[in-house]
Amino acid sequence: MRESGLRMWLRVAVMTVAAALAAACGDTREENATVQDGIEFGTWTPDDRGEMRFERTLEVPYVAEQAFGWRLQDAVPGEPVHWVERLELPRPPDSWEGVLESANVEISEDGRTATTFGTSMPGDEFVGNAWYVSPGDPMGDCRITVEFEDGRKATFRFRIVAPLDGRPPAGGGEIV
Repeated sequence: MRESGLRMWLRVAVMTVAAALAAACGDTREENATVQDGIEFGTWTPDDRGEMRFERTLEVPYVAEQAFGWRLQDAVPGEPVHWVERLELPRPPDSWEGVLESANVEISEDGRTATTFGTSMPGDEFVGNAWYVSPGDPMGDCRITVEFEDGRKATFRFRIVAPLDGRPPAGGGEIV
């Protein structure tokens, strides 16, 4: 069955406008996923034997020393991976202690964003970067973007939230 010329033209026009809007506005569905283009976001927590295990999630418990961040799957062992990461917080933390000492990290003038320039040498099929929750870090909506020299890029919107499992909070956090 054939479409009329007008109907086909309207379908093409609607699809073109939808594609243009998606490109201009960005696709937030991607930012709300825990895996994008082989890049995962989540937390690392110790198992019963004390070994760190990665769990994909977009909710980071506000617990002192809770590790969170991204990892890239299928990295080639022994080959350097160059990346740039941008961590955006809802407000500046009380301190960037331990971060300011790194020559590879720049803090924005408003104190909300840390940009890290990294080169990692994978020992297995993963490479990644982790941050750790500290007392005085803000709770609430955050975003992390990582870009690789091969063109892969991922942006993850996540929340730092009050712990639900009975662990004591890191302290000093306020939901914004």
